[in-house]
Amino acid sequence: MTTVTFNHTRMSIEDIVSSGEYGKRMIRMAGQFRREGNHAAANAAFMGAAHIRDQLSKTMDLLPIIAPEHAALLGETQRQRLLNQLSESHRRLSQLVTEHSASTILPEDCDQRGEEWYASCLHIGHMAHLARGVADRAAATPPNGDLIETTECALEQLLNGARESMAELRADDLPDCTPFQQTRSQLREQATKDHAEIEEANAAFKEVSKAATAEADNSQGRCHVCGGDIRADDAATHAQACLMNHVTGRYRVPDCDERYARSQPILIQVRSEELRHWMVLVVQPTTSLRQLDQFLRRQWLECCGHMSYFEIGDVRYSACVPGPGDKLLFDADLADDDEQHMVHTVEETVAPRQHFHHEFDYGDTTCLNLERLGAIPVPYQYLPEFINTSAASEGYGDDFITVIARNLRPERCFTCDGVAVWRYYENPYTLVPPEHGGPIVAPPYFCDRCAPQGVAMVILQNSPRAGIGCYDNTHDEPEAGNPG
Repeated sequence: MTTVTFNHTRMSIEDIVSSGEYGKRMIRMAGQFRREGNHAAANAAFMGAAHIRDQLSKTMDLLPIIAPEHAALLGETQRQRLLNQLSESHRRLSQLVTEHSASTILPEDCDQRGEEWYASCLHIGHMAHLARGVADRAAATPPNGDLIETTECALEQLLNGARESMAELRADDLPDCTPFQQTRSQLREQATKDHAEIEEANAAFKEVSKAATAEADNSQGRCHVCGGDIRADDAATHAQACLMNHVTGRYRVPDCDERYARSQPILIQVRSEELRHWMVLVVQPTTSLRQLDQFLRRQWLECCGHMSYFEIGDVRYSACVPGPGDKLLFDADLADDDEQHMVHTVEETVAPRQHFHHEFDYGDTTCLNLERLGAIPVPYQYLPEFINTSAASEGYGDDFITVIARNLRPERCFTCDGVAVWRYYENPYTLVPPEHGGPIVAPPYFCDRCAPQGVAMVILQNSPRAGIGCYDNTHDEPEAGNPG
């Protein structure tokens, strides 16, 4: 499936315009080779230019199909500039290809093996030409997640194409007795340099991508006790220290015997598998796994009553297994024989410092990783005294579980890299036909300033299930568009 985003849409146009420039260069090279009498090289260059001309034609056919959203994403001035460049590049290259084919008779006995060898050299040059453009644009643009992903994918594809041509060139190298040895040596040397340049650009950008991914995974959040900004990697340590500081500053903490320790509220950290969504909770030790499951559903997961389970050690505790007095929507026959019900408490089932696991929806599954941390030496009912209600704008909990820190929205606007608050209600690009690369996935996330006008939008939820159709589109009612 082709993925088109703001940056990808713009980069795709700029890449094909850049290809058009290289196509003109190929036409000039074809003329030079023909004058030298090197018909194999001339045919390879001419066919390369004709292929680029065909790519330009396909892009020209595609743009009207996505024109409304394309205009909204790029801005009319930038869009018109790119379209003018594309149109002019297409017109000029088509003219050159037509003139060249009309004025040249291609020898029927041209060496096909030599033609393929020259084509491999020229293809590597084309890939290097595009890689330079991709790397230059990435260096000149703020590195939002979309641009990094698109650039990394583009460089990888260009490198793979260059590697294939390089392998063909080495496997079928022309012998020294073949005519035009100087031309072949120059092209071989240039192709080797171009291939190495793409390798270096790809390796350098992978380091950029790795650092950016680590930064994004270590997402920003807020402590609901002090109201301070914290990062995911420090959230559990900060939240525990911050809460303990407030507790000991207000209450005398008694000496802990075993019975008292078992009655203390428990700290639990929850992180999504993608790491960008997280919470730090204080849980009553008598809280059942069923209550924890319901809390996670309410905060992040629930859409249509899907099945779920905890996996703690070697034991699975399933929502499909009814506990005492438990009225479930699910058929208990769906549970495995060795699954247990969720009536057991957190204190009974989870040891201190133990990691455990939660899964929701066995189709479009959302996986959460949890860890039981330390205990807080204060009765649970006193916790609301320590919560900064202005920091806990999304609610801080209930009678059993309290959120004391959680992530802010991690999704970024696909246009400016600001915090995203809107997403498309429906994909506006689905009408793109397969012959033009469709169906296409639209860029879903925007901030208030960049969200397209006149397109149905919904508020982006701060949830690891954001973007999953069942979660996003079942309950939300779309707005007529971004209210601005």
